Amino acid sequence: MYRTLITPRRLLGAALLLTATSTLAAPRVLHTFGAAGSQRPHLPPSYLTADDDAGLYGVTVASDGPNGTYYSLALPDEGGGLQSSAFEAAGVGGLYTGLVASGDGDLVLGSNPFFGTGPTVFRWTPGSAPVNAVSDPADPTADPEEGYGGDFQPRGLFAADGDGNVYLGGGRARTGNGLFRLTPEGRLDQLVDFENYYQEIDNKHYYHKGQYPAALVADRDAGVLYGINVRHQSDVSGDPEAVPDGDETAGTLFRVDLSEAQAGGNTPVTVLHTFALNAEGGILSSDSGQQALVQAGDRLYGTTTRALWRYRPGDPDSFALVHTFGENADDGDTPWGPLVVAEDGAVYGTTRRTTDGGAGTLFRVTPAGEGEDNYEVLHVFDVETDGALPVGLVPGPVTDGTQTLYGATARGGNAGDTLGASAGDLNDAAAGYGTLYAWDLALPADIRISADPQNLTRGDSTTLSWTVTGGVNCVGEGDWAGNKALEGSETLTPDLDGDYTYTLTCENNDGGTASASVTVTVAPADSDAGGGDSGGGSSGGGGSLPLAALGLFGLLLVTAIGVD
Repeated sequence: MYRTLITPRRLLGAALLLTATSTLAAPRVLHTFGAAGSQRPHLPPSYLTADDDAGLYGVTVASDGPNGTYYSLALPDEGGGLQSSAFEAAGVGGLYTGLVASGDGDLVLGSNPFFGTGPTVFRWTPGSAPVNAVSDPADPTADPEEGYGGDFQPRGLFAADGDGNVYLGGGRARTGNGLFRLTPEGRLDQLVDFENYYQEIDNKHYYHKGQYPAALVADRDAGVLYGINVRHQSDVSGDPEAVPDGDETAGTLFRVDLSEAQAGGNTPVTVLHTFALNAEGGILSSDSGQQALVQAGDRLYGTTTRALWRYRPGDPDSFALVHTFGENADDGDTPWGPLVVAEDGAVYGTTRRTTDGGAGTLFRVTPAGEGEDNYEVLHVFDVETDGALPVGLVPGPVTDGTQTLYGATARGGNAGDTLGASAGDLNDAAAGYGTLYAWDLALPADIRISADPQNLTRGDSTTLSWTVTGGVNCVGEGDWAGNKALEGSETLTPDLDGDYTYTLTCENNDGGTASASVTVTVAPADSDAGGGDSGGGSSGGGGSLPLAALGLFGLLLVTAIGVD
């Protein structure tokens, strides 16, 4: 049984996580595609593990024959190299759709070929050839009475929900726009028919909730599916009242509650945002890869044709552009491919080119809570040594405090490869056949610290508990000074009321530091409250003097008499 790596979202709980960002070394090229065999990947491969075996599994849109290929690369590569086979069942020019790990050890991918065969969704078990994944209906391309007709044309980046279900888009311009679910048993259901929200008004084509999904992401905890819908050969895709005056709609961000999912295309859809073409960029029609969507904590991050944005579900006013590409020198231009949320909590992605016509960039966005996220370019690709036109990233394993991300480029990788003038035309964008590469991230220390209880009364005790992963030489600060182990607990009894902040700082693998803190609030003891017949309150007010105070008064009086 193979399984995919799923990057967990950090759950901070009561602790305040102040982890520093990770650092990246140069990319490691794992394979360079050549004139023979597999050529020109359109998406990054998936990383799968089974027992002690691990590997990359992907597809290419071209080869030295008429068809694309499916390939695998064992990790670490002990000399076997890339293993690939012609993907004849996918037809010609069809492998531009999603590739996703279904959660049960298999991969699911789509094909929407120009010719040679019909549209198909495949299930791929490592060690065997991909096979048709749809058993019901028997022919999904059949007429609507028995299938989905033209609606079944796999599109976009797929998503899995952790229960073996895979979600994908399908459609073609102004007909057959839908959202589908494939079950582990092979049942294909159309959950949403976006044609239900189509109107023709004054000879204009209106899709009030968008057309077909370009990218999807499943929130497994909430049981919700999010997606971004394209605008494709239509006049309106979204709500025209939701974009600035003089601008035009360019697709939608939508939400589907999976508890309300129903076959037949009638699952309710909620539009969360309509993209404005000029102000925010658009969601292009594509088979996959041009725009992406990912969930990082309580936010969604995604790309348009020109920007990276964020949105917090449940807050309709939270949509914001994080970065607009191509406006500054040395920046990336045209975001492309899947985004990744790494173990450091940051979002990583790639751009197709650079503002000065370079071979592409890898970028990072570090979330900043309610403030502005931090965007930075981490690497500019070299067409000869790294490859050109990167196509996104996928997460890999964490080993000894370092996480590996994997990616691919669609061109370049050989000495003498050059860039063309046009990034839009793949045939002219760059020479070469692409690469597979790995990025190693030195992760910051993951520090988890908590206090139980966090609220107490003076005189009571609290127990601090902590664990540290990927850090060394930890030191307590403030009211908790001294060297600390990587895991432990201590019981402390604050001697005054007020707030106590306990901070643990550790060294990272990259030489930097990371810290985490927890605050304990200490209330005055009941005897400090003062007033009434209980006496003893520092605020006074009618109580008798304590015996100790009377004794001191008498001693002073006797002393004074003796002096006289």
